[in-house]
Amino acid sequence: MWYRALTVALVAGTLSGASPAQAATNPSTVTIGLRPGATAADAIRDLDATPGVRVIDSDATPQLGAVTVTVTGDAARALAGNPDVTYVEPTPTASALLTPNDPLYPQQWGAGVVKAPAAWNVTTGSPDVTVAVVDTGVTAVSEIAGRVLPGYDFVNDDADPADDHGHGTMAATVIAAAGDDGTGIAGLCWTCRILPVKVLGADGSGGHDDIAEGIVYAVDQGADIINLSLGGPEGSTILSEAVTYAAGHGVVVVAAAGNEGVTTPVYPAAYPKAIAVAGSTATDGRYDWSNYSGSWVDVAAPGDNPAQADDGDYWWFTGTSSAAPVVAGVAALGLSAKSGVTAAQVRAAIEAAARPAGSWVAAGRIDAEATVKALTSGPTIAWTAPATSRTPRRGTVTVTATATGATRVELIRAGKVIGTDTRAPWSFTVNSAGLNGTHTLTLRATGPAGHTRSASRALLFDNTAPAISKVKLSKTRTAVTIRPTIKDALGLKQVKAVITAGSKRYTLTSSKSPWTMKWKTAGRRGTFPVTVTATDRAGNTRTYKIKI
Repeated sequence: MWYRALTVALVAGTLSGASPAQAATNPSTVTIGLRPGATAADAIRDLDATPGVRVIDSDATPQLGAVTVTVTGDAARALAGNPDVTYVEPTPTASALLTPNDPLYPQQWGAGVVKAPAAWNVTTGSPDVTVAVVDTGVTAVSEIAGRVLPGYDFVNDDADPADDHGHGTMAATVIAAAGDDGTGIAGLCWTCRILPVKVLGADGSGGHDDIAEGIVYAVDQGADIINLSLGGPEGSTILSEAVTYAAGHGVVVVAAAGNEGVTTPVYPAAYPKAIAVAGSTATDGRYDWSNYSGSWVDVAAPGDNPAQADDGDYWWFTGTSSAAPVVAGVAALGLSAKSGVTAAQVRAAIEAAARPAGSWVAAGRIDAEATVKALTSGPTIAWTAPATSRTPRRGTVTVTATATGATRVELIRAGKVIGTDTRAPWSFTVNSAGLNGTHTLTLRATGPAGHTRSASRALLFDNTAPAISKVKLSKTRTAVTIRPTIKDALGLKQVKAVITAGSKRYTLTSSKSPWTMKWKTAGRRGTFPVTVTATDRAGNTRTYKIKI
């Protein structure tokens, strides 16, 4: 079986130079959302009244209904049952984004789309991270000079993996071109090292045996990530086992999905242990040449990127062969930002942080900033519904949330997990039968590196129907007054009486205490059945039948 490098086009001439709750002694800053009518002073007073919590500083923004406080202790827990509080969130910081001075960087639209500058504010890479480029070889051009390790050529069976095609070098420079050095382009991981493994010949093709050997070699040489910008329509046992070998040894495997514009699987990308990468446009659409599938294609990445070829010139490098190195570069940033994370955690972060791009790709378009954040600072979680309300709820309640960088979101009540979701949109159905009064529900998001973040909301429940102890009737010659005696812990909404007089029904309603209703009899004589129905604020009902 022979595979070819997956490139759509090389175009010259258009590039020109020019964590958990902090201890009580460790202050934290949070922002508190307030319901209309609530005041910052009330929230601060509630915090100060909570044992173990002390407000050090506060700054209200009344126009936004919020107050930011610096506290010791757990502010979120202290305000979890407060109906005047809509959210309690850690207050993040922002800083100017790092923009490299490489002259061709302004043309690198893909870096902006995946939010690489924000990721570079955290890390620009590490020489401790090695990316193996299993391809046509790699030539140590200026963008990666000094960071290309000794490798191997499995096509010619020698120790000179120089690139005699250009494809592998361009993949390597998309991954690791030096950034902010005043020349050429900026790769994703500016300081990571490249392990060159030549498995494709000068014509851009190679056999499964050489590719499999190259993958195993990369693993045994200590590669952290393997980029496979190659593929074909048929799989083989040896190639599948090589990918499994890499994943089993804790290596992130990234592979191009192919450029035929079809849903037919391409290998090795379609192997479950590989991250299959499609090519996306500047607006997160699919390039018509990119293969796609909501089942076997995992993520998308910009599919048209400037790169340096083996002759030192710069070209537009187009295809899923160009998209896969973007993902490999983001994986390298993730490993650089957080030492000790596993390949599985890196993959989970890439997929969890991906932005929705449509049904043509499983997880979405990659996001470098969100990937790094998912590995270093954990996920974010916020309630979407239901809102905090003084109106009680009953029966089935739907809870929805927004989360970023999460691989799992759990819904917790009374210390027990009552629901788990593993993919957006995050949604839970809660059977509230038996719940009465205020109960705190907590959403807990878990990130790929094990970080957790929680958001709590106090909800009012009422699953008990009103109690009608008696109904008093007072009669005159022209009217009957109906006075029910009703109790409900959280209040009534309406009382209704339905009187059946022959073929006619008369409905009386009352919406305020003492729930008195009057029926004008209009001279009618006889005995008439009456059904009194009490409805509480949650919608629970109770009936009481009498006769007039």
